[in-house]
Amino acid sequence: MQNIDAQRLSRVLGWAGVLPFAALSLASAVPINLVSAQWALAALTLYGAAILSFLGGVTWGMTLAREGQLDQPGVRGLVVSNAASLAAFAATLLPATLGLPLLMTGFIAMLIFDLRNIARGFLPIWYRPLRARLSAAAVASLGLAWLLA
Repeated sequence: MQNIDAQRLSRVLGWAGVLPFAALSLASAVPINLVSAQWALAALTLYGAAILSFLGGVTWGMTLAREGQLDQPGVRGLVVSNAASLAAFAATLLPATLGLPLLMTGFIAMLIFDLRNIARGFLPIWYRPLRARLSAAAVASLGLAWLLA
């Protein structure tokens, strides 16, 4: 019963987290009176960096929870989690034309890493479609803003 609640809450919170991606991406393409395209791109980059860092934190937590059960005693998970946060930080320092593709690459890399860990049984199987769809939505939003920047 608790897993069903976790699944449902993960879905709701995950899709709620996509809303800023979509709204800021659209605002960068079609600025409104209160929001300039430049502001929307900066906000989108910052939000994308926050979420990519969050995914790194998920990996850090999963690695520590599985200490001794992962290849190379968790070294890979710890390195990947730090790389995600460093890439996210770097994206905030770059112009949007470089920062957004860096974030897209980070989201794709983290998805691949998570899909491997799902296949190994380190993450629940129900997480696979949710994670793939949320990542696709984030990457599509970042990509749209990048193409129109």
